[in-house]
Amino acid sequence: AQKQSTVTQTQSLTLVKNMLRTSISSVCYSRNLFPSECFTDTNISGVNVKKIATAGNKEAKLLIDWLETGVFDALHRKYLETVLFEIFGEAEAGGKLTKLLECYSFSFGYDGDTTFTFCKDKDTKM
Repeated sequence: AQKQSTVTQTQSLTLVKNMLRTSISSVCYSRNLFPSECFTDTNISGVNVKKIATAGNKEAKLLIDWLETGVFDALHRKYLETVLFEIFGEAEAGGKLTKLLECYSFSFGYDGDTTFTFCKDKDTKM
């Protein structure tokens, strides 16, 4: 006989936040979006991953603040449906973003229907 365990809403929210934080950190690290000193090594259930730390970098701190105070607050209040994490090519003169290189879409539901969708570009899902 298998023993079933129930996950509380608090445990589920913590898991989703950790998965989102880890996913975005992994993308940032693998794409060299921040200097290496902006990452710390973390072990999650036996898997070594890179986690974003501010380390004096303004852009990394902005991303962490966006996650911690914006995204995670909206998740806690059950307002958030989708987070798009997009990576664009070099900006043109004047700051206009030119080309969407990668798009990561994270969709959330609050009755057991949370999904994570990753797409390579705006038209291709992976």
